[in-house]
Amino acid sequence: MNCRTSIKLKKLIPIDIDNCADISDVLSYMSQASFGGRSVGKAFSILRNIVDDPDCALILTVSGAMTVAKLGRIFGSLISKSIVKVVITTGAIVTHSLVEELGMHHHKAPSNLSDEELCVRKLNRIYDSIEPESNLEKLEELAHHVFSSMDATSEYASFEIIRTLASSMLKPGGSTGFLRSVLERDINAYVPAFTDSELGLYLFRYNEALCSTQMKKLVYDPMRDLAEYANWIRSKKRIAFLTIGGGVPRNWGQQMIPFLRSQSERDKLPCKTVLPEVVAAVRICPDQESLGHLSGSTYSEGITWGKFLPSHKENFVEIKCDATIIFPLLAKVLIDYVDEARK
Repeated sequence: MNCRTSIKLKKLIPIDIDNCADISDVLSYMSQASFGGRSVGKAFSILRNIVDDPDCALILTVSGAMTVAKLGRIFGSLISKSIVKVVITTGAIVTHSLVEELGMHHHKAPSNLSDEELCVRKLNRIYDSIEPESNLEKLEELAHHVFSSMDATSEYASFEIIRTLASSMLKPGGSTGFLRSVLERDINAYVPAFTDSELGLYLFRYNEALCSTQMKKLVYDPMRDLAEYANWIRSKKRIAFLTIGGGVPRNWGQQMIPFLRSQSERDKLPCKTVLPEVVAAVRICPDQESLGHLSGSTYSEGITWGKFLPSHKENFVEIKCDATIIFPLLAKVLIDYVDEARK
């Protein structure tokens, strides 16, 4: 008796570069090849299917210094093309994006200066790049001016603070960046760990300065973010994620659907609306699973938490790569695909 399970092997296809008219053709070949290239090719195929589905809302989650890495305009393009419907990110991403979109600059880190010398010169190093302290000082001055114009009788979510800062600071007609696109497309950019950033500290210092006055402090209420995001989730038919890095943005975005599901089961009440399923996800991050943190954890691990359903696991892919290397290429091909489809 033969106990072996019958399987059908799928052959690999050589990448025939001579028959590729453009990069999308190369990616299609890569999806049928091997190693990291297969993940990149599969990611493009998955993202293409997402944008082809009008009922599937793509959530972008971003951590790391990606705006200092000059990816901000790419985020803006994905938003302005209506590919991305919601952004979940860090306060650092928003801070550095405001600096850039206000016309200030980041710089290459000079190789002839030590970190001690950079500190004395107030040149803050982020890997191989510099965020001058003068940029942040100017940004804080502008932020305090905006805070002083906000209604202190209201409570604000992070997405409301960010929207107010961006709409007050950024003049119409500028180049399309991350935050300008958020405003133009009227989508929400959530920063769950808002106080872990320069912007959060600016708000803290602003409120501290009010202690000796009769003026009311501005209240930041992160529960408003959760409520708004939960309502947005409930309004969708299908959800997909595009994640750069991991950390708080990744988990904050993923945790809501299983939470809403468990809340309904605990209260033994039927859901008023059918919760959407996460039908696809792409993550770009070099971190390994063995590190034990969320940035390196697999989508398969997320299945154990109820964040994803096993029935969709073929539509989840992880690209083990520095996002600054592969994300611009992947985004460009996807945007070109969307532009061509809309013609």
